[in-house]
Amino acid sequence: MPVTGKRTSKRGKLLSGRQLSGFLFRFIFPNLSRIEEETFSGEEIKNSYNHYLGFVFGKVVRKLLIELNKDGNLSFEFTKVGR
Repeated sequence: MPVTGKRTSKRGKLLSGRQLSGFLFRFIFPNLSRIEEETFSGEEIKNSYNHYLGFVFGKVVRKLLIELNKDGNLSFEFTKVGR
């Protein structure tokens, strides 16, 4: 839930759920047996985590810009959003 959001807001919860499931499928599930055996180090995901986080950040910003554009809350309008 967003810090400034209402407890009943679904938007922040859905976004957090997507981010969490993306993280789980990218880093946790492929290494689950090694995590359970305690032979996995968090250092192993360190290099690819920044790349993953950049991808997630890009998706969040695109979604936010589309929403702000739809509501007319920007000082400019656009018809397409790219990378």
